[in-house]
Amino acid sequence: MFYYWYIMTGIETSVDHELAATHRPRSPRYDQLKARLRHQLLTGRLKHGSRLPTEKELCRGSGYSRNTIRRAMAELEAEGLIRRTAGSGTFVEYRRSRRQQRLIALLVHLSPRRQWGLVRPIVEHAQRAAEDHGYETLVVESDPDRHIPVQAAARINAAKAAGTIYFPFAREAADIRNQEAVEALLAAGQQVVVIDTTLSDRRGRAVSSVISENRRGAYLLTRHLMQHGYRQIAFLTWHGMDSVKQREDGFRAAMGEAGLAIPPEYLLHMGSPDVAQQGHQEVDVFMAMRQPPQAIVCLHDLVALNVLQRCAQRGWRVPDDVAVVGFDDLPEAAAAAPALTTMRQAPGEMGRRAMQQLLAQLADPATPPLQQVVPCELIVRRSCGCGGQQKNPQITQIFTVSTDERIAKQRQKEL
Repeated sequence: MFYYWYIMTGIETSVDHELAATHRPRSPRYDQLKARLRHQLLTGRLKHGSRLPTEKELCRGSGYSRNTIRRAMAELEAEGLIRRTAGSGTFVEYRRSRRQQRLIALLVHLSPRRQWGLVRPIVEHAQRAAEDHGYETLVVESDPDRHIPVQAAARINAAKAAGTIYFPFAREAADIRNQEAVEALLAAGQQVVVIDTTLSDRRGRAVSSVISENRRGAYLLTRHLMQHGYRQIAFLTWHGMDSVKQREDGFRAAMGEAGLAIPPEYLLHMGSPDVAQQGHQEVDVFMAMRQPPQAIVCLHDLVALNVLQRCAQRGWRVPDDVAVVGFDDLPEAAAAAPALTTMRQAPGEMGRRAMQQLLAQLADPATPPLQQVVPCELIVRRSCGCGGQQKNPQITQIFTVSTDERIAKQRQKEL
């Protein structure tokens, strides 16, 4: 099995050295120009197939001599990033070796303070699917506390991977940052599939994605709490990706369907970006309320486990004083005290489907983008008030629809 682990934290690449050259006053001018052009190429500002300005135009616009420009262009062409054709001009062209044509990257945004959690089985199953078809994989771990996503995309473009499975950035301005990174990958002529969120480029063209059935999963969790008689139900949420919005929508839908109000203070955005801290402060906030919630739906299991810990520290008994549910079914969920009721995702299936879709796009770039929704399963344990561990026999359906069909249905609803 061909695994390449390229950990970004603490490692400089040629991209870093090239960009640093622009700040070295004694660096040759062609190095400076080459670094700037290379940065524009790798970050997607110059798109695969597009025509670059002529040497004359670059001279006039940049102040560099023609010899300097010619030398910088020659080195970029030697790297396989551009193609110069006499009489036609200079074009962006990523020339990939046979090995690079069978290289697939998996870009994961994960800080050292966060656990791999469900990411690991997604990666491992995707790698197995790639190996079965003779592809190699490059796993790039980007620290969201230190890097912006487009920088990680530039490093993958420098490696000239043929395609990328993209695990989204989940911090401030996530939608914009993720779009920038995916556009940079597409601009390098790559095929892309996104995990756990839906994205489109700036022209509105959808990118293939594989997500869990987030909305229905959160809906079923909330309905299950209602079956226990809970009516004052809170939701711990976070800003950012589609998956977050979908889970929040599912919670709202269940509450609205039951005719239950959601006080603003019950829909609580967590204050800390550090997953290790999320849920602790929020339990304190709930306990200080005149009318605390009877149950808490947590965005994911790591938050729910923190909530259980904080409740135990503060003497708030679960589920006697407050019920708690999560989303993911991490291994720690069953071992928690009390055992955590949660919505089980299928990360291995997500990884396998994402790689299958990417391989289809690599085989035929005309393959239409797909949004694949993988089912979840409600796992009930003690934290919601159930007496023992049992599985809900209801398993949600799998929906695989083309983006065009999805958009058409949405437009019909709007009309």
